[in-house]
Amino acid sequence: MKYKAVSLLFIFTIAAGADLKSQSIFGLPEIFQQANQNRKVSADYDMDFRYDFDWRNFNACDDILSKSMVINSVRLTPSVGLSLQQDRNTRHRVLFGISVMKELGANPASAVLFQDENDEKLKNLALFQKILVYYDFKRSNGKANFEALAGVFPNSYRSGYYSRSVFSDIDRIYNPEIEGAMLKYETARFKYELGLDCTSSKAIERVLGYNLFTSGEYSPFRWGSIGWNGNFAIVRPSILTDANADNLLLNPYLKFELGYKLGMEELSLRAGALASYQIDRFGENKPRFPMGAEIILSARNWGFGIEDSFFYGDNMMPFQSIKYSYEYSSSSFTSLIYKGESIYCTQRGYASINNRLELFYAPAFSDFVDLKASAIGYVINGNDAIKPFVGWQAKLSLYLKLDSFRNQGKSIYGQGWKKNARRKSGASQSGRSTFNL
Repeated sequence: MKYKAVSLLFIFTIAAGADLKSQSIFGLPEIFQQANQNRKVSADYDMDFRYDFDWRNFNACDDILSKSMVINSVRLTPSVGLSLQQDRNTRHRVLFGISVMKELGANPASAVLFQDENDEKLKNLALFQKILVYYDFKRSNGKANFEALAGVFPNSYRSGYYSRSVFSDIDRIYNPEIEGAMLKYETARFKYELGLDCTSSKAIERVLGYNLFTSGEYSPFRWGSIGWNGNFAIVRPSILTDANADNLLLNPYLKFELGYKLGMEELSLRAGALASYQIDRFGENKPRFPMGAEIILSARNWGFGIEDSFFYGDNMMPFQSIKYSYEYSSSSFTSLIYKGESIYCTQRGYASINNRLELFYAPAFSDFVDLKASAIGYVINGNDAIKPFVGWQAKLSLYLKLDSFRNQGKSIYGQGWKKNARRKSGASQSGRSTFNL
């Protein structure tokens, strides 16, 4: 009887094992089998290439609002690393790279704006400006997409819309990396991003700064959306003091898009407010609340377009002309607390009008290459010291994103959605898709 019981138990165990074999491995559910089978580790790489030519002529206003200059630079940002595919919807990446920049015509490299190109310290090694080391997490469930980054990574991951009062063209060229962390979330009608950039600038005493930036937009209708963008900059001017300066700038807006009804690439109106809270605790220690309104009209078809930006408001950069007693570069401090275009620094005690008119050609021939040529003029309400016409710009930019090329057509919303998204944002800035797994 004892042997019969053992035999029956043995037969039952074999039968049960055969039945479980099709469902599990070592007792684990089948879902874990599939998860393990979907896990992959592979080599990964990425590269950004950017060329910028920017001729600024503000002699008409004696360079009061902005300096006349010529920016002619090329930047290459290659990176390599590992890609860990956790499952079909989740990917982890760890990348290591370097940012290489050359200002054409400089001798041999000028990594700092307005630096003497004959400085003996400028060797070819100055071309290799910054090491990139970052972690990139992406997850998509078919309806919503999430991405998180940490480390030192290219600012091309900052793909939302930002007013020129928040980030200028010069900031995008000379500060091409983000040192910190960033979160991104997007659905078919809503997109949002939040990031922290730890900035600093060397001077006689070290200037420390942090910049928290955000952008979001909700599009309940094809013809309309509501959104916001802004940043919160905190700067400590010197290690000799614990005092710091703050600049909180927000740009809520409404956008109306009618181009699709007329068969155009874009015909839009963006109306928003600029609201700021600023205080310098090491100076007057008195809060300031500059405010303004901004209206942007854009029209584009067959690659040709026109964009008119109208601003009415206070001096949005009141600390720009303040001279501090600390022994450090004033320009380093103001470049950390103010990231926007200097045209918003009206340097007046009353509300002013600034108008920026841009004629451009930006063909949408590729979803991984952005090409744009522009002619820009600036007009303000002048006075005895400043003429109404303050200057003009001629710009040419070329931006190539290898990651977009490798993942062409892999957006969960389809290739047509990606092209439309690019057309909406390509006139002002370049960005990369969140969804490429």
